[in-house]
Amino acid sequence: MLDALQSLGCSRYHWESDGSALIVHGGAGKITCPSSPIWLGNAGTAARFLTAVATLAAPTAERTATQLVGNARMHERPIRDLVAALKANGSYLF
Repeated sequence: MLDALQSLGCSRYHWESDGSALIVHGGAGKITCPSSPIWLGNAGTAARFLTAVATLAAPTAERTATQLVGNARMHERPIRDLVAALKANGSYLF
């Protein structure tokens, strides 16, 4: 998840409360499409969160979309309702 956030432009974060709280500093609204797909493995919670975040990513010269990829099990996880809600609010997903 931290690698994914970094690839989207959130490079500053730190742990507090003896490692029980993660503080992520935003990039002043400058989320950009990463140059390569974001590998999530089997992280279903991260996939849902990052799907929403990725709709905010601005295109770059190399990429016009953010691609989230995972293992075979990830393709079986339900995400249809989230995608439908994002599309209903104007997000472009394919």
